[in-house]
Amino acid sequence: MHRSYSLPLILAATLFSAELHAADLAYEPQPSSMEVDDYVAAKPFDWTRIYAGIHGGYAHNDFTGTTGDNSGFVGGAQIGADMHLGTMVLGAELEGTYLGGKGSRLKSNHDTKVNQTSILAVKGRVGAAMDRTLVYGTAGLAVSKIDVDGANSDHGSWKAGYLVGAGIEHAFTDRMSLRAEYNYLGLAKDYEVGRSGNVDLRNHVFKAGINYRF
Repeated sequence: MHRSYSLPLILAATLFSAELHAADLAYEPQPSSMEVDDYVAAKPFDWTRIYAGIHGGYAHNDFTGTTGDNSGFVGGAQIGADMHLGTMVLGAELEGTYLGGKGSRLKSNHDTKVNQTSILAVKGRVGAAMDRTLVYGTAGLAVSKIDVDGANSDHGSWKAGYLVGAGIEHAFTDRMSLRAEYNYLGLAKDYEVGRSGNVDLRNHVFKAGINYRF
């Protein structure tokens, strides 16, 4: 009599144990939200934005045909836009810079002083993005205000030329970035300073800046 009851109980216990084992095999614990976040790769920084900023630095103004050093500190502002395409960044920028040099005297007429006071430039840039760091080259057109003070000389004018350079920029937040840049400007060759003489106008500009990206 006891055997007839014990056999079904043993079979039921065996089947129940098998079901539990199968359920354990089928169950896979799901990772927590924190673990999921750890598995997701960080999204690369996107340089596609409009930006505006300020810059400052130093300009070495190489005026052949003059004596004295017209070099000095510079300061200005810029506004531009970038487009991020794969690892390449294409951009355009408008920049204005004030030059703090004191001017230099003509070799042919020491009574005449030539002073470069400001630069306006329209530039394009092409760069390679390494996440938040951008290395780029730049080129464009520039015009500069040249003041002339002396006898038999005009009172200055705007002179046009070309600009080439290179730089590096790093975005330390999603909105703010820092950059350092070098520009070479060839502005005028054999610039006639009234009847006093001719000069060549060239600049080496080293500057650092900060941009806010909208």
